[in-house]
Amino acid sequence: MGAEVSKETGAELSGHSKAVYACCCSQDGTKILSASGDSTLKLWDVKQLKCIQDFIGHSKVAVYSCALSPDGKHAMSGALDGTIKVWDVET
Repeated sequence: MGAEVSKETGAELSGHSKAVYACCCSQDGTKILSASGDSTLKLWDVKQLKCIQDFIGHSKVAVYSCALSPDGKHAMSGALDGTIKVWDVET
């Protein structure tokens, strides 16, 4: 038997100026991290549906991957400039 498919919540987070290539959720479910072709990562508050932190530092190339550390204190990103960056997440 196949997996159940749930309906979209209707929530939409917008703020990147180019395509979003990856996103992940914090372990506690309160935050979402997104990676974009606009060279940035954004950290979103799920309840408030707004960006709470921007991460800027890749060399004007697309960011294709992202992750949050299990404790939520660090964000990681991988981009077309060949780098992996580790960022401090504000608390």
